[in-house]
Amino acid sequence: MILETRLPKDDERTRLFAVYEASRVKEHATASQLLYPSRRLPHETYMKLIDDLRAIRTDCNDKMLAVRAHHDQMEEKQRLGHQSIQIQDRKVVFRKCAI
Repeated sequence: MILETRLPKDDERTRLFAVYEASRVKEHATASQLLYPSRRLPHETYMKLIDDLRAIRTDCNDKMLAVRAHHDQMEEKQRLGHQSIQIQDRKVVFRKCAI
């Protein structure tokens, strides 16, 4: 018997991942502005971009942790829902686990 190793797609995971990717795009845009600044960019604006990037990275990391937590939760549900294997009297017995 082959057990399914991939998690089923769900709407919450898709939503969380879309929010994370939007945050990641903001992070890349801000980092790009810092890596290739305009020559006319005032120092105060450059320092504000650094602060913004720090806040965006923290937000992005939080969103990735939310995606990971949801993934772990779904993985646990799937693990509990799969058939478990028990060895009884040298026979392998499959039985459905209750969720």
